[in-house]
Amino acid sequence: MYSCVLWTLLLTLPLLIKGDQVKRTDVCENSGKFLKCDSKSVLKIKDVVCMPNNYTCPEKDRIVSICEGQSSCESFGLRQQLWTYCQDQPRRTVVVDFSCESVENTPQCRTNLCIEEARDLLCPVGSTIHVTTMKCGPDDDQRCPWNLNYIIYPTCEGKQQCGASGLRILGLDNVCRNRSFVLVDYICVQNSEVHGTCTGITQKLPARFGVIKSPGFPQNPDGNPDGCVWTIALGLGKRIDVTVHMSYSREETDGNDCSAKFLHVHYKDCRTMTDVAEYFCQTHNVNIARQSCGDVRVQSYSYYKGEDRGNRFLVSYEVIGYEVKGPSFAPYILPCGSTGSGLIASSKEIKDGGYLTSDDGKSGNGTVMEYPLNPRKFSFILKIVMINFLLFVLAFILVISICLVCYKTRQIDRKGIYQISKETKDNEKVGSSKQREVNDDTRILLGDNHENTHSNKANNH
Repeated sequence: MYSCVLWTLLLTLPLLIKGDQVKRTDVCENSGKFLKCDSKSVLKIKDVVCMPNNYTCPEKDRIVSICEGQSSCESFGLRQQLWTYCQDQPRRTVVVDFSCESVENTPQCRTNLCIEEARDLLCPVGSTIHVTTMKCGPDDDQRCPWNLNYIIYPTCEGKQQCGASGLRILGLDNVCRNRSFVLVDYICVQNSEVHGTCTGITQKLPARFGVIKSPGFPQNPDGNPDGCVWTIALGLGKRIDVTVHMSYSREETDGNDCSAKFLHVHYKDCRTMTDVAEYFCQTHNVNIARQSCGDVRVQSYSYYKGEDRGNRFLVSYEVIGYEVKGPSFAPYILPCGSTGSGLIASSKEIKDGGYLTSDDGKSGNGTVMEYPLNPRKFSFILKIVMINFLLFVLAFILVISICLVCYKTRQIDRKGIYQISKETKDNEKVGSSKQREVNDDTRILLGDNHENTHSNKANNH
């Protein structure tokens, strides 16, 4: 019993001593430029606290949706997102408690194109930009206007660098004035996984992830004389996710009925398990997602130079496995560009009930505060230890009680047997004494009779 308590204390003691390396930063003062981790770690938001009243802000879910899972949150314009509080800074401010968690896979890169400090989309040599998602607002359901895709995809897709300021000039200013938020997620895809060459021969794509685009995308000066056919094998995978990010053809004006000469995708619908051939050319239909439970064929028929009908398309696919951890594109991407200024924040102590203070008593909001033990986690662990200790005490008392009951029962049983055996012996003694008395009386009677007999015989003589 005592060994169980000892082992529990030994196991929880390292947690009590070490805890999470929780950091705290004031996002109203620095707009999140210190809210970042190294390239092999991602952010884990612990709390978003509105000061000076020291309560969890209603905007916590928004900050979590923007920053969590990213290596950095310094270029998302957090001060602008929290302007209700930050406009009264320093009287009112918002601090974020966060930690950095190690990850095996390279996370997606993210930037908010509507702010001046937005980072450019940047990839290392040997890879190109692929935009995975866009949303025009901090909430997941705030989608961007369809025409915004025709600015970002043709400008950035397949490039090694794409300037954020240039995108704003091309037409993002109108969107940013209305929404103040254009969040772009992108990855750096190795060049070997980008397919845009057509030979007229079916090309099998063995990788679990890839990008398919029309020849010369976003331009097409030489046409497509040979035609394009790509096949993606399901293999041992669970399904294939196909996304048609954009498709454009002037042929859509013919009664909005796409011609077979443009893009069509053949797949097996997972809901009905039937083979489907779907055609795409609608300009305003962007990021169309389909799931296939069988092999996929992407095809675009040939047309010669000078017959350009505006045919442009961009497609990506992922083969989803049964037991594969992380996204399918993880093995095929490289880390994106620099995370920013690379400033190193100093560590200071948390004082005054959790608010940031420097050694001279003035506000230390401009830096990241690191403290080795999260008070909330300490309280939680302490409660667990106390509960476990109480449970062990109760268990110990229960065991002792059971032992005492067993001991008393055994004693009672032994005492009952002793009394029964004693009464039996007493009865035997009483019976034997009575028997002796009877025998004595019998002998006396017999003796008297014998004497009487002898006397009678003597008298007769």
